[in-house]
Amino acid sequence: MKLGRNRNTIMNAVMGKQRFLTIAANDSTSQHKNAANFICDGANDEVQINAALSEYPRIILYGGNYIIGAKISLPSNTCIKSDGSVTLSLSNNADCNIMENSDMSNGNNNVTLMGFTLDGNRDNMTSDLPTYASNGLWLEKVSGLKMVNLNSNNGLDYCIYMETCNNITVNNVHCDTSGRDGWPIDTCNNGTFTNISSNNTTGDRHTACNGFEIENGCSNLTFTTISAVNNYAGGVVTKTHAGYDRNSNIVFNDITTSGNTQYGCVFGHVNGLTVNGMQLSEEVAGGMYMTSVTGASVNDFVISAYGKVFCLQYGIDVTLSNGTVTGSRYPAMLGHGLQNLLIENVDLLQNYAAVNALQISNGVTITNFQWNGGSIKLREVGHNYEPLRIGDDCTVSQMVFSNMQIRCQNADRNNLTLVDIGLNVSNIEFDTVDFSYDILPANGVVYQEGGNSNITFNNCTGL
Repeated sequence: MKLGRNRNTIMNAVMGKQRFLTIAANDSTSQHKNAANFICDGANDEVQINAALSEYPRIILYGGNYIIGAKISLPSNTCIKSDGSVTLSLSNNADCNIMENSDMSNGNNNVTLMGFTLDGNRDNMTSDLPTYASNGLWLEKVSGLKMVNLNSNNGLDYCIYMETCNNITVNNVHCDTSGRDGWPIDTCNNGTFTNISSNNTTGDRHTACNGFEIENGCSNLTFTTISAVNNYAGGVVTKTHAGYDRNSNIVFNDITTSGNTQYGCVFGHVNGLTVNGMQLSEEVAGGMYMTSVTGASVNDFVISAYGKVFCLQYGIDVTLSNGTVTGSRYPAMLGHGLQNLLIENVDLLQNYAAVNALQISNGVTITNFQWNGGSIKLREVGHNYEPLRIGDDCTVSQMVFSNMQIRCQNADRNNLTLVDIGLNVSNIEFDTVDFSYDILPANGVVYQEGGNSNITFNNCTGL
């Protein structure tokens, strides 16, 4: 370990003649080693880094590979910078985080991390390490957190974990490959996250590993250009565990997910959710699942999924607008507890013949639902399946389909019906709906199974 060319070199840095202390890796260039205040030797390099931080918590890491055997402890007012050519890797079987803030009980202030990669070295860890033992970056109770141009990869557990942090700025930060959730954000507030991703969770340290998990009372967070791909559970998830506050005022601008084994997006337990721009593709369990949400707006979206393209339940004041939804295996679903739901200018197309395009479950209660504009279509037709199926014994105060098409995409194919209204359903209005067909469906355009009342049709074509 080199403690500077002399003591004055370090003191000059602290006093402002230099703004940062400098650290060189064992494989840094000779020029950088000659200029550095500290030189690492390629084993337990956290010793030199922690020594520098204890002298003065503003450091520059020169390019190279740093081998970390114990945690790097980040005090208040830390700033660690590099130019992007630095990797800090855990040594084999290290039972630690690469970095964590120094005071998780009382918290730290003003932590800035810029321009380097954390590598959890998961292939050289043993699976019997304790749960949560080995993570890239672990931050609790940090106020004034800034992360720019970071990568956290190959975590045995999490790539990045954040809890009870506030006043957060994140830009161009990416997680790739972890045994648990890629990037949990827990009870954090007042933050902006731009150009972030969390991909390739593996599920070998937990049965369900989401890309992002935003949970337990997070508030006033904005995410812009966020992606989650090939995760062993959901892509982008909001949720709340029992005993915690609901999330509030969460904004997503431009979400992209694909190839996740569960839903691309799960929006749960949020008061005030805004989504502007969302592309979900090739999701196994489904595209979007929304539950227990109040005041939600999802705009400008494209969803394609093998599972349910979307499933909505227990939502109050929810709007979906300007979307294209394509299914290939399971229907879009509306479930219990929906109040004031508006779907506007959304085109739903089901490619698979053996399911309905939109299915409203049996026995649900729906208060004030309107689908205005767009279409509900089946591409092919199969026995006893329709573009629209409204289940038996639904309690409906008002349900309106208006200014739209409900039909089979291949209108020259025969079918039983286009709309199947189950037993004992009331208060449904079809207003200016195009029920086009070339061959009259066997059971008529709209089939009512009995016990219905107040089912009306105004200015509809094809009846």
